Amino acid sequence: MNANLVYSLLPMSGTGPAAALDGSVFTAPVDSYGFRDLVFVLATTNAVAWSAVNPRVQRSDDGLTWADVDPTELANPGLPGPLFGTSKAAVAVGAPAAAQTSTLFSFGTNAKARYFRATATVTGGGAGQIIALLGSPETEPIFQTAYLEDIDR
Repeated sequence: MNANLVYSLLPMSGTGPAAALDGSVFTAPVDSYGFRDLVFVLATTNAVAWSAVNPRVQRSDDGLTWADVDPTELANPGLPGPLFGTSKAAVAVGAPAAAQTSTLFSFGTNAKARYFRATATVTGGGAGQIIALLGSPETEPIFQTAYLEDIDR
């Protein structure tokens, strides 16, 4: 296990474990202060095609007034690495086959704001959960060393 990875990731609470995936249930607001990276992980109860996932990320400077992140600032779901585009179809490099299905997806943003929240509309996905992972903290470690020593035993 790479201890440096544990030092540099902070999981945040998201939606409940059986949230509706109809675009109406958002994660709790994520305060990104002190972190350079943010990714949302979506788990669905039913396997769906990657094209059935339509994420929506909102940003806020005060945690009260929300606006949608521009689609050009969204990382496409399911694609490896920091690939950005105006739609899932716009980025073909590394894209999975349209018929490929999964129950686990990821998406992120390169938008600039302090607070973020996310939701997704998933056609045929049943219920699911979205969690947030903050990464690349400006100062490390983000966990106490004693905690990591307990993990490694």
